[in-house]
Amino acid sequence: MISSPEYTLSEKPAIDLFQQLGYQYFNAANADPREEITTTILEGRLRAAIQRINPWINENNLNKAIHKITSVRGNSLMEINQQCWNLIRGSEYAPKQIINGVEEHTPVYFIDYLNPENNDFLVVNQMKFHGKYRHSVPDLVVFLNGFPLAVLECKSPNALGAWDTAYSDLVFYQENSEKLFHFNQICVGLWQVGARYGAINAPQQFYSFYRTSKEDNLPDYIKTEQDKLIYQLFKKDRLLDIIRHFVIFELDEGKIIKKLPRYQQIRATNKVIDTLQSGDGGVVWHTQGSGKSITMAYVTRKLQATEFGFDNPTVMVMTDRKDLDRQITNTFRNIGLKNVNQASSVRHLDKLLRNDYGGIITTMIQKFQETDPSSEETNDQTEQEELSNQLIEKQIEGKVLTKITKELQGGKWVEVGRESINLEELSSKENLYILVDEAHRSHYGFMA
Repeated sequence: MISSPEYTLSEKPAIDLFQQLGYQYFNAANADPREEITTTILEGRLRAAIQRINPWINENNLNKAIHKITSVRGNSLMEINQQCWNLIRGSEYAPKQIINGVEEHTPVYFIDYLNPENNDFLVVNQMKFHGKYRHSVPDLVVFLNGFPLAVLECKSPNALGAWDTAYSDLVFYQENSEKLFHFNQICVGLWQVGARYGAINAPQQFYSFYRTSKEDNLPDYIKTEQDKLIYQLFKKDRLLDIIRHFVIFELDEGKIIKKLPRYQQIRATNKVIDTLQSGDGGVVWHTQGSGKSITMAYVTRKLQATEFGFDNPTVMVMTDRKDLDRQITNTFRNIGLKNVNQASSVRHLDKLLRNDYGGIITTMIQKFQETDPSSEETNDQTEQEELSNQLIEKQIEGKVLTKITKELQGGKWVEVGRESINLEELSSKENLYILVDEAHRSHYGFMA
């Protein structure tokens, strides 16, 4: 095995790169620290990590935390995996303890997301795991604080159907040794000249590659496609970023689907956050089908995260069509974002915007044009312009909006009505962020 092309061309270079990234390493074929191959969590490393990250914790609560995280139950791998992600992502578990003379519920953190070097990063090769049919022996398993968070399968670049075989092996491991994937966040196939990553239960066509750009400033030792994917996904800060902010469990027709970000979504989201932190706005260009609704959800999730300093913001997602408004609202709700309010009318939008407490508002831009605040219906301006011979021109001077209604008569636009509306401020909230979908279509001229 050691002299095989798979090992020399893929597995060994991957191990070397992980070590270059600061991971510890051991070969489980030579020495396995576990007493049983049924064990998937390295409890010694987990115990040490919990104590290091939560120095306040006493022995009793330490044992409770370990029991909590190692005894998750569910009806399916996906259900268990989602529960495990909720626990390791943040402050889900908060036992009672007396600290400085005060008894209170204090969150236990299993991963230190703010200080990457305060965590235990380990890569192991050829570790055996108990299976239904036979032992599973993935080429590489990445452990973070004792949790097996990634499984990587390596193939020779010269092998026929290398990616197909790698994917088949990953599927087999999930079926054969389900317990190994309770905490899994990334599944990877590597074959030196190519690499793909995906989530548990993902069909092969939904595994993604990672394309780099000049802006990534890759070090000289990153040579192959395999190197690029490992470097971009498993750098310590990037791996923590993906786990905490980019993992999505989406409800789709009654079924939970786990999704990981594409490289474009990671890049766009983090650029947006950096830009907003500097006080600027900007444009993100998307191609059709590139997942812009999910990208906006990632941005919203990061805006709401305390560590980025946006201080409980209001996020408004705005589009110009009813179907898109419904789609975005459903997407945000289905992936578990909280306090998503779809403006049902102009009056409702008015009320939502006057609330200074943070939350998520979805709306159509047309609701900013209505004149009857009691109306529960909002016409789609784009539909009107496409389907009728009516045109509404708008002009603003000071705080007065003038609406001029014209109709097409005898081949000419003739004014048939004029209305003046006094405008008022709806919100003075400084941390109100607006994400505009289809900005190129209607957000120009007056709409801008």
